[in-house]
Amino acid sequence: MLIYVDDLIIAGSNNDSITQLKRELQQQFSIKDLGSLKYFLGIKMAASSKGFFRNQRKYVIDLLKDADMLHTKPVANPLDSKLTLDPSSEPFASYNHYQKIVGKLIYLTITRPDITFTVSLISQYMHAPIV
Repeated sequence: MLIYVDDLIIAGSNNDSITQLKRELQQQFSIKDLGSLKYFLGIKMAASSKGFFRNQRKYVIDLLKDADMLHTKPVANPLDSKLTLDPSSEPFASYNHYQKIVGKLIYLTITRPDITFTVSLISQYMHAPIV
């Protein structure tokens, strides 16, 4: 079971147990069953016999538009793992946009763990981003 504010996801392999839990919840609370999970917190969900497939395609496209990078090409490894940033570089004039993009990238790591190292590195400069 996953709960976020006023949303509840019930998942399991036994449909009878899920139905019983829903009945018990309806007796205690006013709930609305929205059926099969399709979207949750901006993540598109699709069920198959092998499990759930999570997808943030729309989120990524919106992120690329916001960063003015929709025209860029993908790469297999977004950053060399031995790269270090020079903290003496010139800072950004306004870092609000940088912080917004990094925040969105942090959320994206839910479905893209391959970018976690890169996002972790750039997150270190949230309060003093450099060029």
